[in-house]
Amino acid sequence: MKNVVYYDDNVIEVILKNEYLEVHLLNVGASMFKLFYDGVDVLVGPKDIKTFIRKEHYYGKTVGRFSGRLPLSFNKKGLNINLKPYKGDTSTIHGGENGFSTRKFSYVETKDNEVLFTLIQKEEDDGLPGDISLEVKYELTNNELKVSYLANTTKTTILNIINHGYFNLDQSKTILEHELQISADKYVVFDDEYNIKGIKEVDNTIYDFKDYVEIKKPLSHLKGTAFKGLDTIFKLNKEKEANLYSSKNKTNMQITTNYPSLVVYTHNADSPDGLDYYKLWPYAGVALECEYEPGGIMTDFLNDGILKKENTYNHFVKYAFTKEKKGQ
Repeated sequence: MKNVVYYDDNVIEVILKNEYLEVHLLNVGASMFKLFYDGVDVLVGPKDIKTFIRKEHYYGKTVGRFSGRLPLSFNKKGLNINLKPYKGDTSTIHGGENGFSTRKFSYVETKDNEVLFTLIQKEEDDGLPGDISLEVKYELTNNELKVSYLANTTKTTILNIINHGYFNLDQSKTILEHELQISADKYVVFDDEYNIKGIKEVDNTIYDFKDYVEIKKPLSHLKGTAFKGLDTIFKLNKEKEANLYSSKNKTNMQITTNYPSLVVYTHNADSPDGLDYYKLWPYAGVALECEYEPGGIMTDFLNDGILKKENTYNHFVKYAFTKEKKGQ
């Protein structure tokens, strides 16, 4: 079932619903606004549309043209980049002030179980080379929500698209009791200034999530660090899979993707978005972002996120919900 609601200022809400899931999508940032499984909204973030669509925050929105932070000026792999600062004096984040998350996408009518949002991002919109033609498609099939990103560029450019949804499967105050499993043997190491230093094996570290681990366990070691919690890039194994589980209501969310990496961020501070009337506290939710490694273009050992003019960007993320842990 599909229901489309048109609001003032060209804001569109599309609701997809079946016997398993109900998802509310907005054309602003091609975003996931609400996602219900077994009567629980598993997304955290503002629950009124006017607050949600404000550009100061990223909850549930499509982030691009790149995720994470980039320095303002660099010349790497044939790209000579000069960007404006955004949310930092020496860097810009998540596509900058006019990134995908701030834009009103066009809504295209398709099948009853699909929602298609489209956008043309001009070179002058964000300062990166080339015009981007982007399609973001949501598909609801049984207990699974699939998000697909299809894009082309008129010039070789950087493209690394994510959905910045934060999950809390049982509406507890924090996700510290949630369990996390990631099919990853390696993670990316940062210094305290978020500079990438290398790649390490997860074995015998607090970053070993090959089996389910309560999130509070690694966080007990990280709260005293500069990161305050997980803010970590994991290099996915060939299974390209992760699972989040709540024992409180026995809900498991399985994520599968064709992206090479997963970024886990445990909302390690109060909401920094300048919304005085909407604040989330530390560890209220966890972001599980399938993507290329943010900042990889600055290294010679990570994916660089470069999309060539002759190629097509084609990636997906699936969220599948069950009442049992995977494999149990």
